[in-house]
Amino acid sequence: MKPKSRSLLVTQLLYSLIAGLLIGIAALALFLLHNRLNPPEPVESGSFRIESGAIFEGVITIDPPLAIQDFTLTNQEGEATSLSDLRGKHILLTFGFTHCPDICPLTLNDFDRTREMLGAAAEKIHFVFISV
Repeated sequence: MKPKSRSLLVTQLLYSLIAGLLIGIAALALFLLHNRLNPPEPVESGSFRIESGAIFEGVITIDPPLAIQDFTLTNQEGEATSLSDLRGKHILLTFGFTHCPDICPLTLNDFDRTREMLGAAAEKIHFVFISV
């Protein structure tokens, strides 16, 4: 009789582990679905208008602009790029992470939308994304 009860105990334990794993997977799926359907609330940081009258939220204007000391970083082609290389145009600069699956693509999308909205005026701006 003992071998059967031990076998039954192992079977019940195995089924319990499988059930727990399935519940965990379902909870994770619901959590991920909830996050996709409910985007984070925007942070209020003021707004400004451009010539076309569009309002941009979440931008902090530094007026008067601050001078930044020259620095050199490696660009996406592996070449050195200095801040002084970007002189002559305004610079729209943001920071992101080397592995950033959610916020960084949204920021790059904002860069693209901003460039499109500016039209020909976008030629006067360097769009810089610095990975950290």
